[in-house]
Amino acid sequence: MGGPSKVNSGHRGSVTVPDIFAPTTVKQFLARSWNKSLLHLPGKKGRFSALLGWCELNRLLEECPQNPTHLRVMRRGKTISHDFYLTRAKTLDAGALSSLLNQGATIVIDFIDSILPTIGRIADAVADELPARVWVNLYATWGTESGLKLHSDSHDVIILQIAGEKHWTVYGPTRINPNEDDVFEAPGADVKPTWAGVLSDGDVLYIPRGWPHVAIPAGQPSLHLTISLDQPTGSQYFRWLADELDKNSEVRAAVPQSIFKRKTSVWLGEMRELVQQSMTLPSVAAFLNHRDAERLARPRFSLPNFPIIPPNNWLADTTFRLATTRRLELRDCEDGSVLATSAGRRITCPASLSPPLRRLSSNQPVRLDILEKGLNPQASQELRRTLAIMVQLGILFIEDAT
Repeated sequence: MGGPSKVNSGHRGSVTVPDIFAPTTVKQFLARSWNKSLLHLPGKKGRFSALLGWCELNRLLEECPQNPTHLRVMRRGKTISHDFYLTRAKTLDAGALSSLLNQGATIVIDFIDSILPTIGRIADAVADELPARVWVNLYATWGTESGLKLHSDSHDVIILQIAGEKHWTVYGPTRINPNEDDVFEAPGADVKPTWAGVLSDGDVLYIPRGWPHVAIPAGQPSLHLTISLDQPTGSQYFRWLADELDKNSEVRAAVPQSIFKRKTSVWLGEMRELVQQSMTLPSVAAFLNHRDAERLARPRFSLPNFPIIPPNNWLADTTFRLATTRRLELRDCEDGSVLATSAGRRITCPASLSPPLRRLSSNQPVRLDILEKGLNPQASQELRRTLAIMVQLGILFIEDAT
């Protein structure tokens, strides 16, 4: 699918995060199931119809340019070459694709949240509620053959059954907290499933990271969304910390060889102290902020209304939204200033502006009077100057000015 191309949903209403977890709550889910156990939530038919339907899928296949990085056709755990269903012009051959589907193939659209605004909004809402990066894939199946073999994921997943039915079999974890590149360890032949059952239209299934699972179509058209949730891990923190420590010239120095045992011992003690001094609560907060700041914002445009409004004309209800990333990455500098970074664009500003800049996000516009709250007149003027530069650099959008 082409990145900028989007299909508008014709459904009325919307789906919220509480709708996904009903009849339980997000708070109860986090306390009882998150990172702990499988959760099956039966739901009313049509519960997720506002997100997607067969009509939307048909329009998506008809209207959007096809890109193999998003569209896959799977059968029995293998990816079918796009040469079998794309023309030389890289458009879909509807007859060829339909023939493959009639033979039991599965359509997979990866990152459909970047294509359909309705799904993008619910993905962002889930990311606001759960401490994880979120993306969504679509699976459309026919017949009785599974598109994917038994496997486990290095991230948690939430399955939303949109239409039809599918039989799921889920086993307890065979490898605790697997990484993305780990080799899959299948459960033994004598191991009984932790849960096996049918997901019907409106049902939800949460599967923790590392739990092997397989889904088998029930002989009828089935449509479901998989919400993937990638949580920050200790491994990622240590990799980030290594990059931070690499700024220290002592860390970059050569390791003393074994022939200088005393020097090696002294060096090891110095490195241990450096690492220990670096492992602090603020460093964990900085890692999480860095991770969040790396997430790209969903493209938004307000053409033709994007000219820069002079700061002196801004009103209290003028609102701002980050244009490129989900959050700004803010780093304290030795001179007492703060470095704000967004997708490679950087701006230095006074440390007093750190609190208002932390309020900016790509999800929700923030009013100017909220950003200026608690600032004295001089700091307020400095904030306006900084915001104006950020707009010029493409870091910020002026969302609304009346």
